[in-house]
Parts: sequence; C-alpha cells; structure tokens
Amino acid sequence: MDSLRSFVNTVWITNASVQREHGDDRDRAWSKPYELAEDVELRRLTTAENRAGLRTDFFEFYWVHLMLGTQIGHVVAWAKTLLFHSPLTVPGHLRLAYAKLVTKEASP
Repeated sequence: MDSLRSFVNTVWITNASVQREHGDDRDRAWSKPYELAEDVELRRLTTAENRAGLRTDFFEFYWVHLMLGTQIGHVVAWAKTLLFHSPLTVPGHLRLAYAKLVTKEASP
C-alpha cells in the first residue's frame, strides 16, 4: 500500500486546509479492513474527522493478477455490464450512490 500511503500523506496528512483546528488525531490515517467487500480482502486507510466532521476512506486494489489472459471481448463485456446495469441488481448499500450517479449523468 505504498502508493496509497503516499497519496494519503499528500492529500490528508500534510494538507492543513482539511484538518481540524485542534485534536490529537488531526494528522492520522490508519489501515482497516473493509467489511463490505465479500469476495476479496480489501483494506482501506481511514482518517480522523476533517473540519466538516467527515471521515475519508482511501482504497487501493491490486488488480494486475486478475487481468492475465484478458482479451478485448472480456473488456467489452465488462463495460456493457457497467453501462447497462439494472438498478435492481445494485447492492443495497450502493443504491443511493448509483441513483445519484445516474441522475447526474442524465442531467445536461
């Protein structure tokens, strides 16, 4: 997770504009498992609350080993499933985000 830690260091830890005025955890980010990932072990770096009172989770997923033998047909099929996804098959915890993305994309 070296790339992710470097990114988090740049956008969170050394960025005073998003930090709280006071607090012991203002410059911290720590690694935690992501419980909603059912098929892979996915880790995240999570932060303390920022000035707006929000935490941020940063993810890095190593995918190269999953791409061996991939042909253009596989990529096209994957893109079709993303573009023509039935809203009924979107996981419950992602439906609100999906609806906002679809609505945002449909607006001019």
